[in-house]
Amino acid sequence: MDSQPMTSNIPAHSNSLRRERPVWWRCYPLYWQSFAQGSRDLLRLPAQSLPFVLSLALMLALFLTIASLSRSLLVQPIPGIDKIGQIQLLEAKVDIGPAVMNIMSKEMLPGIQQALAGPGEFSFLGFGTGKLKLAQQHDVITIEANAGAVANLGVPLILGQPPIEANNRHEVWLSEALWQQLFAGDPNIIGQTLQLDEETLTIRGVLAHFVGHRQAKNNQPLQLWRFYQLKDLGPLKMKLTSSSNNLLLYRHPDARPLDTAAVGEWLTNSKDTTAFKAMFSGMNMTPAISQQPYLTWIQGESATLALVLLAVAIVLLVITVLNLTNLCAGRFTSRQRDMALQLVAGCTIGRLRGLLYLEILAWTLPALCLSVLLALWLQRLLPALTGNLFPIVHHLQVSGVDLIVLVVVVGILTSALSWPLVPKSLQHQLQPVLAGSGKGMQQHKGLSKTVLFSQLGLSAVLVLTAASLTLSGYQSIYTKLGYRLSNAEYFNLEQSLDLDDVVAASKAAELNPKKAAAEEKMRHQAWLELQQRLQKKLPQHQVLLSTGLPIHSRFFAENLVIPPQNNERMVLTSASEPSFHQAFGMTLLHGRWLTPADAEAANNLQPILINEQLAKQIAGDDLAAAIGQSLTKEDVSFQIVGVLQDVKQYSNTANMYKVLRSAEAFGDIGIAIVSAADLSVDRAVVEQTIQELPNFGAISWFNLKEEWAGYTKQSRLNFYLISLLTATSLLLAILGIAGIGRLHSHQRRFELAVRLATGARLKQLYWLVLAPLLPLLAAAVLLSVWASNQVLLRLSVWWPQLETLPLSWQAGLVVSLWTIAALACWWPVRQALRADPLQSLRSL
Repeated sequence: MDSQPMTSNIPAHSNSLRRERPVWWRCYPLYWQSFAQGSRDLLRLPAQSLPFVLSLALMLALFLTIASLSRSLLVQPIPGIDKIGQIQLLEAKVDIGPAVMNIMSKEMLPGIQQALAGPGEFSFLGFGTGKLKLAQQHDVITIEANAGAVANLGVPLILGQPPIEANNRHEVWLSEALWQQLFAGDPNIIGQTLQLDEETLTIRGVLAHFVGHRQAKNNQPLQLWRFYQLKDLGPLKMKLTSSSNNLLLYRHPDARPLDTAAVGEWLTNSKDTTAFKAMFSGMNMTPAISQQPYLTWIQGESATLALVLLAVAIVLLVITVLNLTNLCAGRFTSRQRDMALQLVAGCTIGRLRGLLYLEILAWTLPALCLSVLLALWLQRLLPALTGNLFPIVHHLQVSGVDLIVLVVVVGILTSALSWPLVPKSLQHQLQPVLAGSGKGMQQHKGLSKTVLFSQLGLSAVLVLTAASLTLSGYQSIYTKLGYRLSNAEYFNLEQSLDLDDVVAASKAAELNPKKAAAEEKMRHQAWLELQQRLQKKLPQHQVLLSTGLPIHSRFFAENLVIPPQNNERMVLTSASEPSFHQAFGMTLLHGRWLTPADAEAANNLQPILINEQLAKQIAGDDLAAAIGQSLTKEDVSFQIVGVLQDVKQYSNTANMYKVLRSAEAFGDIGIAIVSAADLSVDRAVVEQTIQELPNFGAISWFNLKEEWAGYTKQSRLNFYLISLLTATSLLLAILGIAGIGRLHSHQRRFELAVRLATGARLKQLYWLVLAPLLPLLAAAVLLSVWASNQVLLRLSVWWPQLETLPLSWQAGLVVSLWTIAALACWWPVRQALRADPLQSLRSL
């Protein structure tokens, strides 16, 4: 019996020991020993533990941040609005092309409340910005509302008197965050004064932080509330404002919506007022009345985007876990003999997995703690990283629920890492493992191939999808702008568009047209003189008269009769010197440019340029057919002489470009200064020249690149985030596949060393290892193309402008991904084959 091999008695010995297996609580020292071993390895093996902890911590932090964001936006109540479930947002919008304008104003509130009296209550909120002067100057958000708005919305009062008692316009209520940050939570703040935009205001109370807007910039912690009584409002008037700045809210105790037909009827009856009559006669259109739940409006597309980001974070986390599985498999492959001995000693597969679970837990716990710190840091950076995408970004906090979910996720991930390391088949391989035979056999062949396929497939789907989003974002931001993004400045007189002023100017012009024409001519001459002086002082720059830049936050609209149906439509118009469009590199598609002689044309036939959108309305797809057509406005006719490429920001708007003949009736002209890339405009010289001439007031400056940056701010931010996602996905894929290749070559090191020592050629050995992997890589990449197209198809439901990559791009990316994956598998094999085979055999 003593001469028999030990392996022949393994099954009997194993069965006898299993009958004496201790209960789990008596194995506490063994469990503690396993956890301590993992802790020692954490410090002893930094080359393995550091990548493990850092990569897992980073992905957990990303997951925790986005999960907190999704929970706060979709599950938690919106801060500062206790009655949000009962509130509807009411809008009366006019689409004028590059913007949708809301005609709701606070002066409408008394009339609506009187006309639609009932159990419901109306509130009006107007968001703006201001400069608060204390020891230092602070930018704050100002919220103007009727006195009953706070009670209607359910905004908690923290300190002082309720706003319903507001007596005059010189009182102000602070947000809780502003009170805490700038006044240190002083309870004696009531009755003190502060300076807001050079106006002295008395502090009457403190309100809870209010997250009542869909844009994060209006939900910043530093907020100031000002209130007014309805009886103090002036006569009904209307101004054009951005539809997101003024909010008319309706709350019914039973959460019933408002009858929009009744609102439309009231609005129709209100057209008799001067301001409304001027608006509707000038635009020839009726505002669209709509309503939606206030909560839905606040969430907007950010709710969908949060879920998409959460899905992306989960996919990245899964890819990271697959990478870590490779790392753990490589680490524990060399310990299979130790694990086999533990099975012989009576340990079960489940208990062995538990021991490995604790050993890996010693590495995942530091990653868990680090991820919480990283998540807190990410949340501080989130406003800068996401811009105005998420309304609650300034109010985001990691809650106890988030931490519990994170702990559960870490526990599941640790199980996912430890479970595959001890396959059930291990107990049937005790004899060859203990005898030392089959050292080069792949014990985790199925695991490595499954991980490789999943790893590359998920990574490829993410890379292809992110690449499509990146390309779409790049094209929408940087290509086919319709103008050259040159170094240009523009200035004009500061004026606001108040329809009452417009109506008064129109009446004055009707009563005395000769006087009005003379005044316009004098103003025009003054600008011409200013232009000539500036051109002399700035000889290296082009100084051009115009009503704006190629893209501009100020624009003018006219109603024109457009062929062939001779319908009256709204067209955005701009006027400038003939050389303006060429100076800014605008693209002429058909026809000719404007010339100085066009400025002398009679009123009944003024030459103009139009954009593609207007040309399509006139002549369909044959844009050249629009040349020679005429547009009319009262006694003025415009003849089309050229078609310009659409300016991207106005691609859905009909635009007309004419020669500047005199000052525009409802908006002053200005001067554009175009400079070479290496030159800049000295604004001091310009302002000094302006002061030398009479009849010029305050100057408002605009910069072309700043205007472009304002239009594309959110788009560029999205583009950078998606580009980062693409790079991260590609990096994770490379690291994961390299880990699989390393594990694959490590498991076959004995076989490779033997074949190399016996004279096998390197080419044969490369093919031996890579031949099973290359088809698997190809299958994973090709399948990912289909999956990526399906993902993009689903995303296009929310973002119609999204397009899939062209076939040539997809083919290039597929080949690139397969090549990168093949190289990532080839490199570890190359390192293994470069080693001395005899030294490799001695180390086994």
